[in-house]
Amino acid sequence: MLRGVVHNWLPAGQALYHGSLYPRDEPLKKARREGARALELDPASSEAYASLAMIAFAFDHDWAAAQRGFEKALALNPSDARGHLQYSMGLVTRGRFHEAIAHADRARVLDPLSFAATNYLAIALYCGGRYGESVAAARQTLAADPGYASAHVAIGRGLALEGQFAQALAEFDLAIRTYGRQPWILGRMGYALARAGRTAQALDIVREIGGVEGPAVQNAFVYAGLGDKPRSLDALDLAFQQENIDLNFMAVEPMLASLRAEPRFLALKRRMGL
Repeated sequence: MLRGVVHNWLPAGQALYHGSLYPRDEPLKKARREGARALELDPASSEAYASLAMIAFAFDHDWAAAQRGFEKALALNPSDARGHLQYSMGLVTRGRFHEAIAHADRARVLDPLSFAATNYLAIALYCGGRYGESVAAARQTLAADPGYASAHVAIGRGLALEGQFAQALAEFDLAIRTYGRQPWILGRMGYALARAGRTAQALDIVREIGGVEGPAVQNAFVYAGLGDKPRSLDALDLAFQQENIDLNFMAVEPMLASLRAEPRFLALKRRMGL
């Protein structure tokens, strides 16, 4: 029901934290209607509270309302693994990494067969600057399911932030073999190319992402890797216009760390409620 409407922000989706665009209006209207209806029918519906909390967080940029909703949902159903994962990602965007990791770990205990829990744990560790642990978590996912190719992106981003650019690029190539040259892979690949000094290839990535009208946040990564702060900030502003949900992570994204003191970055954070 309601969670199906916002599936791109659920654990199984490729879109979470990969920079995909999301068609807001009709799906969100439907989600809000279904959430309200679900609570009318069952005021103790933890699923409805969690899903509405996710909308408040990811789309309305209202963290206070989101936190109330997540906490209400988990109070009603502490065994909801998906609710723990959703709350974990919200906590990541606030820089509350210890709590985020705890909720991701709780989800792994509740649903030990879920690759999503390990994937979300890898995100929390990565955003918290614990790159080696993030890579290890993603490798754990691959060991359990060698076909879970998005784990290669998680490994690649961690390796790139550790300065292991050749190894990172090899991981991105492995992901591309499964998914093709998708912007959510190319942006991070472009960052690694830029940091490795392969400027021409990094700029080719920028053009490729633009050619398919990919999410601008991905080009922000590439320009940040190149040290081009104005163009990276331009890309983030465009991502805001695109209503890109992954912009929720901008304040904690390590690839954008060089921008954190920039006035334009700080202004955009305020607009995002971060």
